[in-house]
Amino acid sequence: MTVNKSGKLIAVAAKIISTIFHPILIPSLGVFIILNAGNSYLTLLSYKSKLIILSVICSGTLIIPLLFLPVYYYMNIVSTNDLRNRFERSFPLFITAIVYFSTFYFLRSTTIPKIIISFILASFVSVMINFFMNLFWKISSHMIGTGGILALIFILIFQYDNGLTGILLFSIIMSGMIASARLYLEAHTPAQIYTGFFLGFACVSLILIFSNRIL
Repeated sequence: MTVNKSGKLIAVAAKIISTIFHPILIPSLGVFIILNAGNSYLTLLSYKSKLIILSVICSGTLIIPLLFLPVYYYMNIVSTNDLRNRFERSFPLFITAIVYFSTFYFLRSTTIPKIIISFILASFVSVMINFFMNLFWKISSHMIGTGGILALIFILIFQYDNGLTGILLFSIIMSGMIASARLYLEAHTPAQIYTGFFLGFACVSLILIFSNRIL
């Protein structure tokens, strides 16, 4: 009985971790880190400017995709929130990619700092690759997001010599916890976990490094 109770507690903890660090939150979290962490000039922006930027990002990459969730249920496209079934993931991923690209396209016409625009572009590319890979094989969206956040922090440290060591260490620890949670819940295999992580890390790293040539 004690073993069963412990197993249930671990399962609950794994579900909480999976929910708190849901991949749909990653673009907003990444922009929040860009605006508030370290020593870059972006941290000197006024509170009002930061709030406006975060509002735009949250609207385009979080709120609007979430508004589609009831539609997915109504149309019987999905049956659960965690989208474990590979075939149920395709349409939501495609719609999310469209919304992300629309947000990126809008941002290009604004004066929002280029690194933020580049990060949203990287988020869009990550979702699109996830969508195409999902047609054949399911990979971990959670780990794509986790890899992307770690890549962003590394780039910020490299470009701005930011004091982000604490956040970097915390992110590495959380990456391990998220990966463990997804494995414990049997949502993914180890190969799907590793592939997702390296995909997210590679997408964000390459696009942020070469953003001057892309944008």
